[in-house]
Amino acid sequence: AGLPVVGICLGGQLMAKALGARVEKNRTGECGWFRIVLTNKGRMDHILNAAGKNPLVYHWHNDTFFLPVDGELLACSDACERQAFRIGEAAYAFQFHPEADGQLVGQWLSAQESEDEIRRARKTGNGNFIQDRTVQLSNIPQGERSSLKFTAAIGSLLKKQAFVCLNPKIAKIAETAQTG
Repeated sequence: AGLPVVGICLGGQLMAKALGARVEKNRTGECGWFRIVLTNKGRMDHILNAAGKNPLVYHWHNDTFFLPVDGELLACSDACERQAFRIGEAAYAFQFHPEADGQLVGQWLSAQESEDEIRRARKTGNGNFIQDRTVQLSNIPQGERSSLKFTAAIGSLLKKQAFVCLNPKIAKIAETAQTG
């Protein structure tokens, strides 16, 4: 229908799966603030290039999507070959969390199970891509700068059309963008 669609982390994986692509365990988990690298198409994309060529973004995943037919790879990272793709002009999938800010990351890290999950991820994956709570919290100011740029760009995409958004944070950003 040409309506904008944004899938984040599991949402990106579900989007890829719905479009016929594989979703499977990544070679290592990622948890914390790590840089992504934009592909040539990503550098030309108005959503992805909003935060620069190599932005610091938040990750918390063990799985990854593959590209669906007609999917354009927009970003990758050292730990995950496929961090973002686009289908057409208005459907985006992100493996990382472009919406993550200090408040959200703080809430995730204060959840009772988070420390156990981080410890398990360090044991089963590459510890270079799993940051402890202290490191994650210290990286918030720099990571938030990228997140704010991404969410503003996503908001501009969403304001072009009527939409239903289940994420209240992105819905608020889109609403603010619509009202100026």
